[in-house]
Amino acid sequence: MAAAPASTIIAIPACNEDERIGACLAALAVQRDRYGSPLSADAFEILVFANNCTDDTVAIIERIAKSVPQRVVVAEERLPPEMSNAGWARKRAMDLAADRLDELGDAGVFMTTDADSCVSPTWVWSNLQELATGVDCVAGYVD
Repeated sequence: MAAAPASTIIAIPACNEDERIGACLAALAVQRDRYGSPLSADAFEILVFANNCTDDTVAIIERIAKSVPQRVVVAEERLPPEMSNAGWARKRAMDLAADRLDELGDAGVFMTTDADSCVSPTWVWSNLQELATGVDCVAGYVD
């Protein structure tokens, strides 16, 4: 794999995703390069921003975190009603990822996906490859 940033954080906003977060985390746990080799466990961290959850989302994340190779961090908060929407939740998740990079003293990158989606097996690798070409941002779509 080409030289990757020292730190990569995957930021995931989640609100009441107890039925889907497991599949999302499982898809991240098996990330590979283009040749099918698994990415190292320290290739990225997963940060889930559990906002306004009233279901078992946090408990499920904490249980699954024990079995995935990557470090999984859960930040649980209650957003006020005027900020309780997908846009604010994603912003908060990304702010927390940026804070984590600051903690690490690193100019790494952060990516974001949805708690109810499953990224492709080479999603992390592919995005890092594009960033390595010098682009500032990579955007995709959810199918």
